[in-house]
Amino acid sequence: MGHNPVMSQITAIAVDEPPGRSECWCCGRVEAPERMVRLGAHPEVALCLGCAHFVHRAASEIEDRSRTGFRVRVRDRVRR
Repeated sequence: MGHNPVMSQITAIAVDEPPGRSECWCCGRVEAPERMVRLGAHPEVALCLGCAHFVHRAASEIEDRSRTGFRVRVRDRVRR
C-alpha cells in the first residue's frame, strides 16, 4: 500500500506565524499549533479540526459516487 498522508504523524511547523498560534488556511480560525492538521508534503498548510473533518467528509462523498450498495445508500441518507 502507498503512503497515506492522513494517517501520518501530524507535525506542527510554524511558518511566519506568531509563537503558539496557527491560522487555518480554510476558514481563518486561529488555534494552538497542536490543534491543527498539517498536510504532509506542505506543512505550511494548516487546517483547524472543523475544516479537517469537513475535508474528510467531502473526500468520502467523492469516493462514494463511484460505489454502490447498502452501506453507500445509508451513508448518503445520513449525510442528508
